[in-house]
Amino acid sequence: MYNEYRPCDLLSPFIHRFWEFNGNITKGMHFNILPDGCTDIIFTLGDVANACGDDIRLRPYNTYFIGPMSQYSELITDSDTINMLGIRF
Repeated sequence: MYNEYRPCDLLSPFIHRFWEFNGNITKGMHFNILPDGCTDIIFTLGDVANACGDDIRLRPYNTYFIGPMSQYSELITDSDTINMLGIRF
């Protein structure tokens, strides 16, 4: 469901990890997001409508710039599936 990938040597000075979060989930699931001090670009790639902590709403087929996070957040799913791709700096 959640996977991380190392960037190639050329990109590694700029990008910490690529990650994907996809699969079937149960509507109303809670996922803890720890404040790691990183900044992410997040792409929502499918029929995913998730609410993330502090009244931030991630909508399908949008791009978000998030971080650096300094406090704990929680992702609460509104859908049966999740499909997100991220770039962590």
